[in-house]
Amino acid sequence: MQSDCRVNLHQAEQAILDNQLDTIFPEFAIRKSSYYRVFGFPDSAITYAQRALETAVELKQQEQTSVAHLLLGMLKRKTPEEALLHFQECIRIYTELQDYTGCIYAYVNSLKCYQRLERYEEALLYSDSAVLAIPIAVKNGNDAFTWGRVYKARAEVFYALGQMDSAWYNINKASTLDLEFERRNNAQQVAEIDAKYNDEQKAQRLEEQEQVIKFERQRRIFLTILMVLFLGFSAILTFYYLRLRSANRKTVQQAATITKKNEDLSRSLEEQIILQSEVHHRVKNNLQVIISLLEIQKDDLQDPNAIQNLDAMANRIYSMAAIHEILYQHNGVARIDFIEYTQRLCRHLANLSPDGSYPRFDLQIDDIFFNLETSIPLGIMLTELLTNSLKYARLPDRDLLINIELQPFEDHYRMVYRDNGPGLPEGGIRQREGGLGTYLLRSMARQLRGKLSSRTEGGAVFEVEFYEKNKLTDIEINPQEIKQGASTEQ
Repeated sequence: MQSDCRVNLHQAEQAILDNQLDTIFPEFAIRKSSYYRVFGFPDSAITYAQRALETAVELKQQEQTSVAHLLLGMLKRKTPEEALLHFQECIRIYTELQDYTGCIYAYVNSLKCYQRLERYEEALLYSDSAVLAIPIAVKNGNDAFTWGRVYKARAEVFYALGQMDSAWYNINKASTLDLEFERRNNAQQVAEIDAKYNDEQKAQRLEEQEQVIKFERQRRIFLTILMVLFLGFSAILTFYYLRLRSANRKTVQQAATITKKNEDLSRSLEEQIILQSEVHHRVKNNLQVIISLLEIQKDDLQDPNAIQNLDAMANRIYSMAAIHEILYQHNGVARIDFIEYTQRLCRHLANLSPDGSYPRFDLQIDDIFFNLETSIPLGIMLTELLTNSLKYARLPDRDLLINIELQPFEDHYRMVYRDNGPGLPEGGIRQREGGLGTYLLRSMARQLRGKLSSRTEGGAVFEVEFYEKNKLTDIEINPQEIKQGASTEQ
């Protein structure tokens, strides 16, 4: 209860003052400021944060000084210029303490202040510093998958700067980290449940064996006594009979208890499966929100090229959202049925045809399943190719026919895409300045360690040979780059 908490905080403060415990006052003041911030009393929170800062500086407690600056900056976000002074001082102290986890929090908060001031280039510099600090924080024991928030904030800056490809990359990075963080938490919980279940199963078997041994021993004694002293020891026979009945009653009760525990464990496992499915559902919903935002943005535009670019971006995001929708509908399975995924993309893009004509699709794809890391680049490539065919491959004298083949080989795959349009203008795909579609095709092929080729043969033909991805690649970063505040492209 809030009232009880405030009473306890007051009593603790009085005890500190009565006993002159000055050295712990900064930490207490930070704690009390944090509680007032949660309770919705910003003025009181700022007062105690300021007292914490003053006493920490007086006592030369650098760690508490940095925390007080961080807290004051968060409390004064409505005045970004003043908040930035606190965050910059916080960064200075954390850098001296080599606390890169604290640096990351201060970088992200500074980034958001510059966002409010619409100074996006400076915000981007702080996001770069936060990204560069993550490997050092991980090396010092911090979990790498807890920093999805850094990439989300970075994506917002790129979005504000109009750099949609970089914004998409960082949103995808944040989603991957958040998903991996949830997956690891789920895996840990499942492992704990399995261990608990195995221990209870072992205990149950031991108890059952003890009951059997005990019963057999009693039965032998009972038969021996019955054979030797049947008439003289009838009372002993009755005693053992009653004892056996009591043991059986306890066994039944224990069996019922074990059955209930097993049912509880089964429900817990089902909840974990539902949780994994819910993660994919939320990711899909977030991507749908982005698509909706792009649709809203289109209403404010008059330039046909800008509208066309937003439609293309929405289709690319849909290619990722469809993957998470499939994972959600199949209860969070780890691999994607690629024929089902391809059919969804074809239906979605065909329904967006401006002239209302529906193309014919010939899909020659075996029962092939890919992981998430492989399906997303392939989906983006298919989206680009389908969009290009729907725009440029229609001829007035015949219906548009699109053929997609996917064949597995020993250690790789080959995908062949064809349409019956007029073909490529120069017989093959060519990199052009500012061409995002061509850039994405080549970039996604490189992600899959693949080779992309194209030609004109009764229409446009694209071939890509690729390998399935199965793990993320770690990038080593020199810690010295953090001090220089170096800016990277993504």
